[in-house]
This record gives sequence, structure tokens and C-alpha cells, in this order.
Amino acid sequence: MPMELSDLIRRLKLAGLFFPIIMIIGVIGNGYISNGDWFDAFYMTSIAIATIDFREARDLDNSPFEKIFTFFLAFSWIDILLISCQTSLPYLSMAT
Repeated sequence: MPMELSDLIRRLKLAGLFFPIIMIIGVIGNGYISNGDWFDAFYMTSIAIATIDFREARDLDNSPFEKIFTFFLAFSWIDILLISCQTSLPYLSMAT
């Protein structure tokens, strides 16, 4: 059964809602881990979500919890991107 354009738009909007949710969870989680350094928390969340391996705002060698949190944060975003692609690709292949 072909997917209607309105269904595609609805699904992509739903997937798009997850971005701010992940950002908020990431900033709050990283802020809690870093004892309230909210700029560093935003920075760490941004580089985790964008999978930019630039450099950490602080040394993570002694913080296995923060490494695990960053790992799940990055992969949750990648998961949402893959779900968005899975949702839109069948529609795009029908359009050609």
C-alpha cells in the first residue's frame, strides 16, 4: 500500500520532535554530570549528537558514566535519523 504524502509529513514531523527532546535530555544529563556547567553540557550534547569527534569539554578518563551517557545520546540520535530515512525512502522511491 503506497504511503500518502500527508502520512510521510506526519511521520517526519514526529521524528523531528525527537531532536529537541534529545537535546534537552542531553543538556540536563551532561549538566548534572558536570555539576552544573551548562555551556559545557550543551557543547558535549552537540558534539555527541552531531558525531563530531572534536574534543571533550572536560577529561572523560575518570568518568565512565559520562562516557556511557554520551554513547547512548549519540546512538539515540543516529537511531532517529535512520528511522526518518526508513520512513521517507519508500515514498521517495515511489515518486520517481
